[in-house]
Amino acid sequence: MSNRIKKIIVNSLTISRILGAFAVPFIFAKIDTTFLIILLAVLFITDFLDGLLARHWHMSTVGGSLLDPLGDKVLAISCLFSLINIHIDYVILLLLEVCISILNIYRTLHGETVKSTMKGKIKTWFLSLSIVVGAIQLFNPNLINDIIGLFGVETTAFTVKENVVFIFLILTGIFEIFAFLGYLSETIKKREIYKKKIEFKTIKEIFYRLFDEKRYKEDVNKPLLDIIRKEA
Repeated sequence: MSNRIKKIIVNSLTISRILGAFAVPFIFAKIDTTFLIILLAVLFITDFLDGLLARHWHMSTVGGSLLDPLGDKVLAISCLFSLINIHIDYVILLLLEVCISILNIYRTLHGETVKSTMKGKIKTWFLSLSIVVGAIQLFNPNLINDIIGLFGVETTAFTVKENVVFIFLILTGIFEIFAFLGYLSETIKKREIYKKKIEFKTIKEIFYRLFDEKRYKEDVNKPLLDIIRKEA
């Protein structure tokens, strides 16, 4: 398989998460609930799969590393927004996600290199589980039992009840708060304001620079601003 095809596969997985995020609110309202929950699970799995393939195929790019957390945020915010009409408690997680996104955008635009932390990754995993569990409880609390039943085992042990959703909300909220405080602390300590006028490269130059796997090791630790602005 050529490197071009490998790069297309990796980036397509990431982009599918972003496109899926915009479709989620419509799917919540229109599509069969089993399909919705399976789709959510698949979209969250792409978060693991795109990074795994990028590392395995040596196709990591700066652009991909920027799209990956963007896809996570857009998908999470879209799902939370869709859930708050029924589970109002999700509004707390939504506000925390928006605040974290604003902090990260602020840091990126002012020359900081924003990297995923272990706290952030754990927070994302719990958030993904919380959304899937909330969707199951909302639309089909017996979904897991039904899936197990397909293998000839009848059970009601895995019915998703309100208390299960509440436990996931509490755990996710704790990790969200810790992640937010961590990002806020980094923002306060490391903020750098670029006061001089900035001239940016052309769109074509920026695209090729961001998605060139050969430049990944050289650019991965550079602030995004240093990559996209014209060199003096």
